[in-house]
Amino acid sequence: MLITDSGGQQAPARPPTGQSAGTHASASRNRNGQRRLAYGQLTALVLKHMHTRPHLDFSPYELAKALGRSHGTIRRTLLRLAETGTVTRTRQRPARFRITT
Repeated sequence: MLITDSGGQQAPARPPTGQSAGTHASASRNRNGQRRLAYGQLTALVLKHMHTRPHLDFSPYELAKALGRSHGTIRRTLLRLAETGTVTRTRQRPARFRITT
């Protein structure tokens, strides 16, 4: 079955059998168009940034802006690092973290 668009072009109504509409090259990119990070790479980026400024406290939002990543994902990473003692939570609200030296 073909569908005709406003420009008179015809296209299949569904992807061919065995193919999913969501499987294409952009699946390896996030909403901002950046490449998705492999497992553990975000943690490494966060720690690298914090190690370069060990005297500063960071909010998840500040780190997200600096690294160009989602603040929610950064926050979850920081909470996980705080559980292991790699970073210290210096303030509850608003949440702030510092690298443990």
